[in-house]
Amino acid sequence: MSLFAELLATRGPAALLESTGGAPSLARLSILARHPRALLVAGRDGVRVDTGSGSRSLACDPVSALRLLLREIPAGRWPDEGGLVGALAYDFARPHRPPAATPLLVVMAVDRLEVAESGLAATPPTA
Repeated sequence: MSLFAELLATRGPAALLESTGGAPSLARLSILARHPRALLVAGRDGVRVDTGSGSRSLACDPVSALRLLLREIPAGRWPDEGGLVGALAYDFARPHRPPAATPLLVVMAVDRLEVAESGLAATPPTA
């Protein structure tokens, strides 16, 4: 089953990072992150962290919230111990623009990253 098919079958937050363009030696991996143990969502109205034990609001800016999440949930060894995967909105760098309906920052802390070869690499990378 492809990672995209697994993404479509996933309930709840998920992220798929696809390597589809650029030099073939760089477009090697696709990464699926799902089933987060923590989800950080930052908007203009505040920052929220959701975990299995509940939801809490943080009285800080999004970058400070991300640093806090990194301290609480340190990244493990790639890819079997997971890590943080997220997206930063264009509006994050433009705080004076009219607010968009989307969050400024969304980050998931996952226990495992699923990694697959993209099939685009013609030769293995050199060190």
